[in-house]
Order: sequence, then C-alpha cells, then structure tokens
Amino acid sequence: MQIHGESQIYFQGMRVGQIRADDLSGFGGLFPRLFFRFVVNMSLPEKAIMTGKLAPDALSLYDFRGELRWQQGGLVIGRLFEPAESQVIRSQLGHDGSQLLLFCDLDWSRLQRIESLRDSKGPVFQTEFYARMTLGNDSLSTRLATVQVHVPMESWHAVLGGFGAHRFDILEIALPLSSTTDTESIAGHLRSARSAIDNGSSQMSLVETRKALEAAIQFLRSSVTAPGVGEALKPRFGDDKSDAITGILSRVKDLASRAAHPGSASETSALEARFVLHQAQGLVAFLTAVATQARYGTV
Repeated sequence: MQIHGESQIYFQGMRVGQIRADDLSGFGGLFPRLFFRFVVNMSLPEKAIMTGKLAPDALSLYDFRGELRWQQGGLVIGRLFEPAESQVIRSQLGHDGSQLLLFCDLDWSRLQRIESLRDSKGPVFQTEFYARMTLGNDSLSTRLATVQVHVPMESWHAVLGGFGAHRFDILEIALPLSSTTDTESIAGHLRSARSAIDNGSSQMSLVETRKALEAAIQFLRSSVTAPGVGEALKPRFGDDKSDAITGILSRVKDLASRAAHPGSASETSALEARFVLHQAQGLVAFLTAVATQARYGTV
C-alpha cells in the first residue's frame, strides 16, 4: 500500500544511510495489529572502504524496537516490535536496500481514537526507531531515526479492511461527535445495507438503504427546522440547485423502494443493489454535511 516518509541514519555523527516507509497493512484477530514495512539503505564512506580500514558490510543493525505516535510529538499509540525472527541489516555497496518489518498491537479503543483524530483524512504517524549498531569493535544501543509516515486515505481504508471481514467504501459521512438517534440510525442502516449485499440479500439491502435516506432527511429537517428537503436547501443553494437535488433524492428513494419478493421476475441483483447504495451514500454524505454545518457551524 502506498505510504511515504523517510529519515537519515547516523553513526557517531557520520551519515551512514536512510530509512524509508514502504508499506502498511492490517491484520485482524482478537485485537488489530498494524504491520509496517520499511526499506533501509546503509553504506559506509567510500574513503574508509578504499583505504581498507573497513569492509563494505562492516556496519550492522539489529535488535530493532520502537514507538508509534500520532503525528509529530503526539500521543503515544503503542510499541513497535520485530516479528518472531530477528532481523539483521548490514551496510552494502550498490544495494537497493533491506526490508525491515515491525508491528504495533492495538486495541479497539485505540483504533477508534485514531479514527477520531484523523478527521476524515489519511493518518500521519510518527515512528521512532531504536536499534543496536555495531561497527568494528564499537557497539551501542541508540535511537536510530524518526520517520513521519503519511498514509493516504485509500490505503488506510484498506488497512481497516484487513482488521475484519469488511470492505470499506472511500466515502466520509459527516456526523456530529455527540451521537443522536438520527445519526446512529443513519450509520446503522448503511452498515446493514453493505452487509446485506455481502451476505447475498440484495432485497434487504434496498430496504436498509431507503431507511438510511429517510434518517438522513429527518436529520436535515431537524437541524434546519424545515418541513422538507427542498425548504431546507433553498436558502443556501437556491431554487434550481435545490430542485435538482431533491429530484435526484426522489429517484434514488424510488429505486430503493422497489424491493421485489425473492424469486419474482424483478428480483434485485447484487449489482443493482450496490448501485442504489452508492448513490444513496453520496446523498447521505451531502445531507448530513449540510445538517451538521447548520447545527454546529462546521462539517
């Protein structure tokens, strides 16, 4: 998965290499686990090698460990550990780099905290590395480097998908931090609609999709104190745009209402149910953003 971030590596004031973020993945179990893959390039100064004072592979790194934080100097998320097998990285000439694997065990409350902090954006982590460095007769345990790891939102959603048997659509829906009956209903119906498709029940997905739309409409009406969607939108978007939006909303609601009985000639396919759900998600995201801004002054 595409992530980026890098830092230089020094040994006793001498620049000896670079560490670069390369990949991030999620593993689901009783608790979620984050796997980071870095690429380490190390090489000694050519002068030291040419004079025969040092061999090209004289510098080695091992006994890796670290700490994962939220952004620069932010909250500590957890410790970074090596997998079961010990990793040793040596300096080399003309080498593309060696892989370094580290993981951080989370719990669901910390994962929820990350979700709250990232605020609909890709997360930025700070990884601090420690290792034992050996060069000739010199060996010391040192702080190796600090790397800011930038994770695009698409990559982060794929990581979240790795924590469980779910797929994540790349769509953010603005809901207030203080949950209400309406907002809980919106989120719950959308989750149920997605799960229904995955479980082979396209008809139930349409039912849940319509309920999500109705809950979003109710949330908008209560937020701006208007009798309908058109009246809620016109002061901000004008008559033409508001009429167009309400027209789209009406048609998507109509599609979501056409849940036929199983086995009938017009039984809904998974492709149709997913299409209706995706259109509804866009409308729900729009309506809840307008409602949240009206109610709290921000999206």
